[in-house]
Amino acid sequence: MVVRDHVVKLIRAEGLAQKDWIGEIRVLHRFVRDDVRYLMDPTDVELVQDPECTLRLRVSDCDDKSTLLCAMLESIGHPTRFLAIGFEPGIYEHVLLETKIGEQWITCETTEPVEIGWRPPSGLIRARMIHHN
Repeated sequence: MVVRDHVVKLIRAEGLAQKDWIGEIRVLHRFVRDDVRYLMDPTDVELVQDPECTLRLRVSDCDDKSTLLCAMLESIGHPTRFLAIGFEPGIYEHVLLETKIGEQWITCETTEPVEIGWRPPSGLIRARMIHHN
């Protein structure tokens, strides 16, 4: 409930209209992107934090930031999936999140100063894997 309680506070503070799904996604994306500092894992170690830990520490890497945003969105009914990408064939280097509105999946990049819907240039991506929750 820690994650959902935080989500409710963020959404209420924005004064969004009821059923403003895109507004909810933008608020939560902006929080994770801007208020949770990107911090790399230690050399040669893949740390995995649960969403409550990331929320408490406010530091994490791309997979933890995506996991936090996933938990936040799912806690209020927005379906999500993870997208792992790489810039060399067969090597995954980055994780981002997609959430669905209607029939459209919307990308949420949490480590760069971009808005929802931004996608890395497809010509650069050499490895891509989608994981549905």
